[in-house]
Amino acid sequence: MSEPSAADAAFFEQTFADALAVVEEARDSIVSGVARGEGMTLEPAQKMRLSQELSRLTSRATGAMSLLLMYKAIVTGQAAEIDNIPTRLEELYASVQASSAAALDPALADIALPDAVESLRQRAESVFDRMDRLYQMIAVQIAN
Repeated sequence: MSEPSAADAAFFEQTFADALAVVEEARDSIVSGVARGEGMTLEPAQKMRLSQELSRLTSRATGAMSLLLMYKAIVTGQAAEIDNIPTRLEELYASVQASSAAALDPALADIALPDAVESLRQRAESVFDRMDRLYQMIAVQIAN
């Protein structure tokens, strides 16, 4: 395993902080009742769309955090704790990608999310878009 470049280290730190913020905000949304539409006047279909979106977001964020933690373990010399790194990498990466491709119920696709959840979804997409680079960073590390 090689020492990551300064650019890779900065990318990792920022992506980790952003992913953790997404996970925490999603958790807070669920705990506060936003995921159930509490305190909002929402139709049943809006509540379903909200619940479905937060579920997808949480699943993808968990996969992204797992990839980030894998990278950290590799560059800090703790990779021995991970069984079959290449296979695990592929599984985690596929789970993040599969979650992004998971289709919304077509009947709910046109239903708008509350502004706070839409903002969270957009920030989460920014994190998920960075997983391709992280995947490549891990591949380079395990090849060395």
